[in-house]
Amino acid sequence: MAEMTERKTLWMRYVDFRRVRDLLLLIAENNGKLRAGTLEQNGIKKKILIKDDGMPLTHSPRYHYRKVIEHLGMAANINGFYFISEDERARKLLSLAQPKEPLTEKEKEIIAEIVIDNSNCKKYFFNCFMEAPRYDLSTFREKANWIKVETRGKEGVILLNPRDHPLFYINTSEFNVCGLLGCKAVVIRPWNN
Repeated sequence: MAEMTERKTLWMRYVDFRRVRDLLLLIAENNGKLRAGTLEQNGIKKKILIKDDGMPLTHSPRYHYRKVIEHLGMAANINGFYFISEDERARKLLSLAQPKEPLTEKEKEIIAEIVIDNSNCKKYFFNCFMEAPRYDLSTFREKANWIKVETRGKEGVILLNPRDHPLFYINTSEFNVCGLLGCKAVVIRPWNN
């Protein structure tokens, strides 16, 4: 049984991918000109980093939006400034994006591909469902196994494969975050076409 103790903290957080896309557009409009604080302030001014009630998100969620964009490889923070990634999927997402609009099916698909391709997302979530070590989004949708999640009180959570063999023993609440990000990205589009 593998314990998830290699990282003390995980960068994954629940995010609204529409906001991620809109923040990415803001980075693209100012490629290499915005520092973290300025990006966040411009995100508030453009009503990207605000709650439904119109109030700005607090610093922590704004920080996590930036980190999700960085860790998914959509943009990079180089010497304190944000630059759009050379990743063709991030560029394709930008070419399709319509700010403030709901995500299109194509945008959802691109984001799902980016998330499922991320090594941390694979290691801490998607690999639990797969027997093959290498897979893409379409293979995952076709061949992913189900898993059983058992809560064991103070011991934590255990993930079991279809034969009840332990996959992970998780004694951290961060699994919930990884799971939310993973499920949202892959199930963002219905499994059946």
